[in-house]
Amino acid sequence: MKPCEKSRWICRLDVLSRCLGATTFVMAMLAGMQGVRSALISQIATHIRAPLSTRFKTGLHLPTVLKSLGVESHTAYTDRHADWSDTLFDRMLRLQPIPLEERCWSSVCHHITFLYGMLYEHERLNKATHDALHEKTAIFTSVTL
Repeated sequence: MKPCEKSRWICRLDVLSRCLGATTFVMAMLAGMQGVRSALISQIATHIRAPLSTRFKTGLHLPTVLKSLGVESHTAYTDRHADWSDTLFDRMLRLQPIPLEERCWSSVCHHITFLYGMLYEHERLNKATHDALHEKTAIFTSVTL
């Protein structure tokens, strides 16, 4: 039986997917998944083009390096009273290749760019949003980097 014959719910499946979930969903559709009525796919699908900075981090085997340095997880949150290793890491992140118009002195911004790549244009963020960016990101284990 086809999925639509088994259950009326499968026939009415609406999908909202983003990022890696979008890639997984599109791969399933291309492999013949049926029963999807509509889909909204955001960010990426089957043709992933990683920016140079991501390819660079991948080439460095960054998860392995970070784990050997004792870094088990990472977040965009920064602490003003951080120890020397966190302070050093923050300063190293300032060296990321970021377009001049997107540079700022926020360690949170540097961490977000390190984790996700360039996600926003500063000129489109008001001060309150910019100051609250650390609240909008998750904790990553070294493996997921």
